[in-house]
Amino acid sequence: PTHEAGRSPFFITEMVRYLRDTAQTPQVWEHPDGPTTADDLLWRRIERLRPAARRALECLALLGRPAQRQLLSLAAELGSDELSVQHELRTSHLLRIRRSESSTLVEPYHDRIRETVVRRLAGEQRHARHLSLAIAIEQTGHGDAEDLARHFHGAERYEKARLYIRAAARQATAALAFGRAAELWRTALDWGAEADAGMLYEELGYANVAIGQGRAAADAYLRAAELSAHDRATELRLRAADQLLRSGFLDAGLSVLSADLRHIGIRLPADPRISMVVGVLRRALVDLRGLKSTIRREAECRASDLRRLDTLNSVAVGFSISSVARLADLQSRHILLALQVGEPFRLARALLLDAAYGATRGVKGHARNQRYIERALELAHLTDEPLLEVYKYLSPGVVAYLEGRFQAACDFMRNAELRLRGLSGVAWESEVATRYLLLSGLMLGELQPLLERSEALLRDAQRRDDAYAEASLRPTVLYMAELLRDDPAAALAHAAAAQARWVYRGFSGQHYWAESARLDAFLYSERWSDADAHLRAPWMQDTRRYLLPFHQYARITTLHRCGRVGLAAASILSPLSARRLKVLAEVERYCAQLEREQASWATALAWHLRGPLLALRGEQTAALHWMERAHRL
Repeated sequence: PTHEAGRSPFFITEMVRYLRDTAQTPQVWEHPDGPTTADDLLWRRIERLRPAARRALECLALLGRPAQRQLLSLAAELGSDELSVQHELRTSHLLRIRRSESSTLVEPYHDRIRETVVRRLAGEQRHARHLSLAIAIEQTGHGDAEDLARHFHGAERYEKARLYIRAAARQATAALAFGRAAELWRTALDWGAEADAGMLYEELGYANVAIGQGRAAADAYLRAAELSAHDRATELRLRAADQLLRSGFLDAGLSVLSADLRHIGIRLPADPRISMVVGVLRRALVDLRGLKSTIRREAECRASDLRRLDTLNSVAVGFSISSVARLADLQSRHILLALQVGEPFRLARALLLDAAYGATRGVKGHARNQRYIERALELAHLTDEPLLEVYKYLSPGVVAYLEGRFQAACDFMRNAELRLRGLSGVAWESEVATRYLLLSGLMLGELQPLLERSEALLRDAQRRDDAYAEASLRPTVLYMAELLRDDPAAALAHAAAAQARWVYRGFSGQHYWAESARLDAFLYSERWSDADAHLRAPWMQDTRRYLLPFHQYARITTLHRCGRVGLAAASILSPLSARRLKVLAEVERYCAQLEREQASWATALAWHLRGPLLALRGEQTAALHWMERAHRL
């Protein structure tokens, strides 16, 4: 009956072929268990094939891809029947042949044929066909290690399957197909590997690092550490902690590193301001000591010193945007030890990270930062580490941005992005380069790149389960893209999602940026009272206590936001009210504070506030004068 076709051309075709081949009446369609399906009709035709033809179709279906004639003939044991079998299958519309100048390939006529055969093939028969395919692939070379692993596993020859799945994973790694390599290493673990599970977890961790899945990499490294000897386990825990910190899971990373941090004498004070004081004192020691160092090759350095340096670098990277105060202590330790050890790559890396950290002081630290960068560039000639080629642009780019040199920051970050192409395991560096590039462009009025890249950046961070990228991008660039699209509700959603994503016990940069994004969204949507109330909320007290004294860029942008809120509040107050006069006086103080920062871009922002301030006081001519000065600057 036609209702069984379900509007399926495949069903109708199989029905016609069945009737033609068997000369049966439609009553044969009825099954004891219900109406006959297209699969039933197809399977009845397959059951009538000669044994050799059926073996060939079963092998072809299990292979799952077009097959070379030699491979199929050997696997199905066709021998002299090869041509007659091909003719039978072709005339039955079960097989098609694809010819080219270099090869002849055979494949099922339709995907439904392959699916039906695979679904209906019984256990022992399935095992036998898998084994025949595996042996044929080994003998002909028409296949790869992954094919062999799958077919030997399907044949329940598990030892050979395990050997080949490892080979397939290594081949994927060598081909830089790290995503596929990670899948294959997981398969190898699923297939059982008690004797060398530690090695497999380590390889899985490496592949996950390469594709930017830091949290998954950390889980794999920690499993590997549980199965490894003491020294190796320590190294694997360090790798795990590094990935957790880079991916934004600070508490988890610090927990993994707790024993190592205690061993090298690091205890984080409860109050971050103590860390800042300690860091400032230790940095004075660095200034007295200077940047001279006895350079040693890695092989000449003690392994314990290199491990301490890598530990300090991991923790410093983790806190790089999260806590300037914590970073002061950690980075001062890092730079001192790097100078003592003298290994070129690690010393250059520490100097470049320290320059980026030093830029939080703003323009006052410019000379020092350039001195550190120049010394790092001298050391770069002594090492061929490709990541250093990225840091040579990444660090100066951050420095330029935090000092308000936005065009230079754009240029540096474009170069950093260019050098990141083709490198693996650089998710953190890529996020930093992209974020600062887009922010610099935003400050220069280049809005289109932000709009074009915002959605892809978020999808990528979520796909990789990267809390750092997501919690850093949402309240700095992604919310701004939504404001540019005239969607303040979406901007507020980004701020809330960033806070929900960032799990850390103390106040951090991510919290500050999220609250600042919320404030901008209130201002954009003309919710003046909400903006004013938000500015007086507890987060601002934490900002003034833990961030603004140590971070010029944050101080400048916060003063500007406070001034904008004041202007908005004054605009809706009575012109002669005492409250309005008080608010305008506060805005005047913000302008003066911005001018005292001695940064040209801060001065421009101060004049940008001073113009509307004078306009609200009725001094229109003076207001235009200050706005013009701000524009010229």
